[in-house]
Amino acid sequence: MATVKHPNGKILTLVAQRRTTPLPADAPKPIYIEREFIEVLVFDSMPNPSSIMGHAAIEVRGITYNRQADGYRRQAPTAYIYRETAQRDIIGLRLWVTPMEADALQADLESRVNAGKKYDLLRNSCSTNTAQALENIGILAHDPRNIQTPVTPAELLSVVSKSNRVVERRLYPKGWKHGASTNW
Repeated sequence: MATVKHPNGKILTLVAQRRTTPLPADAPKPIYIEREFIEVLVFDSMPNPSSIMGHAAIEVRGITYNRQADGYRRQAPTAYIYRETAQRDIIGLRLWVTPMEADALQADLESRVNAGKKYDLLRNSCSTNTAQALENIGILAHDPRNIQTPVTPAELLSVVSKSNRVVERRLYPKGWKHGASTNW
């Protein structure tokens, strides 16, 4: 067996020698991270005064959270999108998050639902709530050159679509039927 003398005087014996990686030392190594997906939904405007700027919602783990003038709503995403596309177009941005971020996001949204705060266009609107919830898990959702609030649905779409976490941009055109979308 081969032996080596350590600088402190100890004799070291080579017991085994094995290669721990099949790639060369300078080759990039894949990193596997458990991922979940959320979807940020941005809705077209409508002639209704409460929807003049559009609307925003967020889907986490099969529940769509959306702030409306009369309170927060939790709904199944397919039924919600199907109902809304009867009146307007929707753009969905699917983003990857870690399970820990998904937990934090869902807890934040549930706390907003349970808080029952009054609707405020500047501080407690659909898009401002969505932006704040995303930013609480580290995803930029407003233009930092502007003031923090209000965040419009157009600004939310513009900023989030530039995120490196976006894996898919889905279009739900007016009259969309579940499963009949041309872009999946």
